[in-house]
Amino acid sequence: MARACEVGTTPYGTTLLGQPIAVVRKADSGVACFTAHQCVAHIGLIWVALEEPVAPLPSFPEFDDDTFHTIVCPSYDWDCHASRRLENFLDFAHFAWVHPGTKGDREFPEVSNQEVWREGDEVRVRQPRPEPRDDPEKTGGPADDDQPTDDGRVMSTMHYRGYPPLAAQLHQELPGGRAYAVFLAASPLDGHTTRTFWHVARNYGFEQPDSEFVQFQLDMVESDRPIVESQRPGAIPTDVTAELHATDDNVTLQWRRLLRELVERALL
Repeated sequence: MARACEVGTTPYGTTLLGQPIAVVRKADSGVACFTAHQCVAHIGLIWVALEEPVAPLPSFPEFDDDTFHTIVCPSYDWDCHASRRLENFLDFAHFAWVHPGTKGDREFPEVSNQEVWREGDEVRVRQPRPEPRDDPEKTGGPADDDQPTDDGRVMSTMHYRGYPPLAAQLHQELPGGRAYAVFLAASPLDGHTTRTFWHVARNYGFEQPDSEFVQFQLDMVESDRPIVESQRPGAIPTDVTAELHATDDNVTLQWRRLLRELVERALL
């Protein structure tokens, strides 16, 4: 994968699953791979398939929605398996402990009620969630139309869509008709290095510099990085009983079951 803005008429080199990839933009605004793999430009990224694709590309509706401002953010690399990087995005249980003051609060570590269901080969989640009121990325700072809970937090509704094997998106509804969205795709450079491609979109705070939103996210995921990089085994086990799970892990359990189904399907 690559950001579409980085690919021009000069070949762009990268790596996918240990294989060197060279991509170039054609005169007709399409893209091509010198290495004879299939590739296509979609939602600001260049997607490459080493073999015949077996699933549709993931969606990010906010990318083409004129009411949203989308930032195609700079990619970053972690020393981890791509499955671990993506699952971190779908894990709610760590918010209070790893992101206190932004996505969670250690005074309230419980994961609120969540609806989790399958639609085809997607995992979907709806979760009402209170978040710290002083989170400038999500609330834009204290606002007159915020609707704080009794403990002073801001109530929001989270909508997740997981696209196996390695992409997901979040659409968060905030008070006052505001909405914040994140798209993430984990691209495996090899079996132990992952390049994360991500977008951030919002329908509010257009006067705020994009750099504030990008840096906020980068600071937050930097808290995740040492935890994800230290997980063992490196890849998510295909057997869901291989690791201990709590009741708060319903989303990641559903995700692992779906991944296992896809692996079994591919082996038929």
